[in-house]
Amino acid sequence: MIRRTGIIAACVLCCLAVTLLGGAADAARTELRVHFILGASAIKYLNDNVIPEFERKFNADVSIDMATWNNRMEKLLITTAGGVPPDVYMNGAEHVLELVEMGLVAPLDKEF
Repeated sequence: MIRRTGIIAACVLCCLAVTLLGGAADAARTELRVHFILGASAIKYLNDNVIPEFERKFNADVSIDMATWNNRMEKLLITTAGGVPPDVYMNGAEHVLELVEMGLVAPLDKEF
């Protein structure tokens, strides 16, 4: 379980780092809104071990909004309609095409 949590944390850190690479190092502090479908122990691990170092390194504030498999699409649509979509979003593979068709997914190799 610890190995799995470590792998998840590493993936999260990579996603967050890619999100911030476009910004200037001396820019104002960046806020990252993250929607995750993870258990409480994984979120605690991220909050205790990954996010503090990431926030220092990239001058960012990371806010995690936990979702469940049952409410993830509803949360995504509501936050997007409200003008504050997540910067990083965890989703299952079954909705990827739907998210792309709705214009809710952006490539990581371009700055928007």
